[in-house]
Amino acid sequence: MGTNNETPARMAIHPGTILKEEIRERKMKQRDLAHQLGMQPSHLSEIIRGKRSITKSIADRLERVLGIPSIDWMRLQLAYDYDLIGLPRQTGLIEPVHPGRIIQAEIDHRGINPLSLAQEIGISPRQLNDLLDARIKLDTEIALMLEAATSLKAAWLLAMQNEYDISIAQHDISFMEKLKRIRQIAAAL
Repeated sequence: MGTNNETPARMAIHPGTILKEEIRERKMKQRDLAHQLGMQPSHLSEIIRGKRSITKSIADRLERVLGIPSIDWMRLQLAYDYDLIGLPRQTGLIEPVHPGRIIQAEIDHRGINPLSLAQEIGISPRQLNDLLDARIKLDTEIALMLEAATSLKAAWLLAMQNEYDISIAQHDISFMEKLKRIRQIAAAL
């Protein structure tokens, strides 16, 4: 058994990549979004290409135009910044984003009734409500059904759920102690 106790590297994904996907899924033109955000198209292009960060001001404008909460854009930017320089996320500065928050923003933006959505994809309204309120995990089947209904990419939502689960586990003191004991045992083998 190996003794490598390092935390696996995370893949830094700039929030501009997510913004690009949102633009594509909503069938928007980049220059139209730039106009709605009150910025130059070249500025938005730099954000999308990961050349420029999403600031609080931009995050607030994205919330106003796209309906995705400003705090979620800021958390994505902060997570990217931490991943990029290799800092651990266990500082307490970054709260994980549950995919239910993104799904809620999307259905609000589209004016979709949650009860109708639950019926359309074949789950109970309570199950959807629990997901939107981050009380349950997003599973693969529901992610795929939501992708079919909303065009939110299942892989992206599931990656967000995975990131959320990892962050929650890393903040569980008793679990982290258990991992420490396992690492000590593995190092002795």
